[in-house]
Amino acid sequence: MTRMTGAERDRRYRAKDPARSREQTRQSVARWREANREAAREANRRWQAELRQAVFDHYGWACVCCAATDRLTIDHVNGDGAEHRAQVGGTWQIYRWIIANGFPEGFQTMCLPCNVSKKRGTHCRLKHREAA
Repeated sequence: MTRMTGAERDRRYRAKDPARSREQTRQSVARWREANREAAREANRRWQAELRQAVFDHYGWACVCCAATDRLTIDHVNGDGAEHRAQVGGTWQIYRWIIANGFPEGFQTMCLPCNVSKKRGTHCRLKHREAA
């Protein structure tokens, strides 16, 4: 007779009632976050930085319109960013979606002023100064 390992026992338990298992995990994580607020915040900051790093490493670290390197955002080229955010959530969820979907085409790096200017259109409406 072979003994069941702890990992196998856990797998079987989760398979019997996956919803209950997910809820127990969610509650356990919530208790840990409550008891370790600063560590949880730091872990979240690291996670966000890793997502941002991966996305901008792929799409570039400069605005495609004005070449600015600060206040960078990811722009939906076809102007459907509002609809996409409504589907997947905010900035970090969009970053997660982009990574999970293999960095698809249809996204570009823009600085915040250019991206806000473009809004739902196809191009930036700002008048940029020409380089001297």
